[in-house]
Amino acid sequence: MQFKNPVISTNNHRLTSQFGKRADPITGRLGVQHDGVDIVDAAGLQRTQDIWCTAIANGTVVEKWNGAEIGHGVDILHAGNILTRQYHFKSASPLKVGDKVKKGDRTGIMGTTGRSTGIHLHFGVKINSTRWNNGTYVDPAPYLNGSINIGGSSSAAIKVNDKVRINASATVYATGQHIPAFVKNNTYTVQQVNNDRALLREISSWVSAGDLISVSSSISVTPQSAFKIGDRVRVNQGAKTYTGGTLASFVFNNTYEIAQITGDRAVVGTKNTAADIIDITAAVNVRDLTRV
Repeated sequence: MQFKNPVISTNNHRLTSQFGKRADPITGRLGVQHDGVDIVDAAGLQRTQDIWCTAIANGTVVEKWNGAEIGHGVDILHAGNILTRQYHFKSASPLKVGDKVKKGDRTGIMGTTGRSTGIHLHFGVKINSTRWNNGTYVDPAPYLNGSINIGGSSSAAIKVNDKVRINASATVYATGQHIPAFVKNNTYTVQQVNNDRALLREISSWVSAGDLISVSSSISVTPQSAFKIGDRVRVNQGAKTYTGGTLASFVFNNTYEIAQITGDRAVVGTKNTAADIIDITAAVNVRDLTRV
């Protein structure tokens, strides 16, 4: 996997574990949620030399860790209330809470401290977050490969047909009405720009340019009117996973709930009423979903 936004200080990287359900690497228990991705050097250089991990965007260090689970690590808060989390450093990060970092600044040496089975970087992303104990974990892949860029947009940068998200900290539209929380979970298309505000096509609403976060135009956007979080859907016969993998045959026989939408990628699962969570089944392209 080639990262447009560097996470570690070598040119070649390999993911050893994806975001989502997996077998616990220590206990072997199935169906355990992995709230990030695990990254190593493709050539295994982390076994013979120090590999520095780096910040993927400008931000502020809000936590510095040394715990039984995380080991040594840091949390960095970026524009748009996006929190990135880096775990299992070899030793304490040279950073301290409150430090301002720029994209590419060193955060720590890849290691295996905490609950870990080998030298790697665990990298996680939370949206709508200010600290470790709030917000929602999302798949880090779009942030690592550049599909979603971290950083606010100015009115000068926003133009018609840009893909944008509404900053989690925004409270009102440019016209003064309250912005519902669920509206901030989707990606929109700029239909018109007027000075310091933009009209978003899918919701026909004006939003201040300072409350918008630019998203790479490589993402295909599904209008909110088509699908939204909480919709009940079926997966179309013959569909693949979002990354092209094969889905189990039972997937096509059930009804699911949309747990997350990022561009044209939808995460679907079944509602676990007792735990008040959605047990994730798969991530698929929205074109492969039918509302029920």
